[in-house]
Amino acid sequence: ATGGLKCVPCNKVMDSIHEQTPDHRRRVDTWKWEHQERDYPAPDQSWLAWIRDESYGKARYLKCLLCKKWVTDRGNSMDTRGYKGDHGEDGHENKNTREHAKNIRHLTDALWAADIKKQRHEWHPPVPWRR
Repeated sequence: ATGGLKCVPCNKVMDSIHEQTPDHRRRVDTWKWEHQERDYPAPDQSWLAWIRDESYGKARYLKCLLCKKWVTDRGNSMDTRGYKGDHGEDGHENKNTREHAKNIRHLTDALWAADIKKQRHEWHPPVPWRR
């Protein structure tokens, strides 16, 4: 291949066509997300956590600890208040997956809930109470 500037997120030579593709824009957004310094606030939902996936670099991504699946149906906001997607609150107005709706009912089981809490504390340690 001849010389030329290389697109770091895509690992392709830039040719003024590549930069206009949806795949390029998605990869650039992901690359920016991964390379931004940020705090990861604990989500409002006790079963969600910002977790690092080593195969994607240093950034953390939102994961449902009940379903063991990544949350992919929301934007890039760190705020999960009012989230009514695939892994949201229990209720008929939400768009939970069948698996998530079933799993959320298990939170009444003390051992299951304790396991979810333990997993979450790995990524979002409880803040000590202060006066």
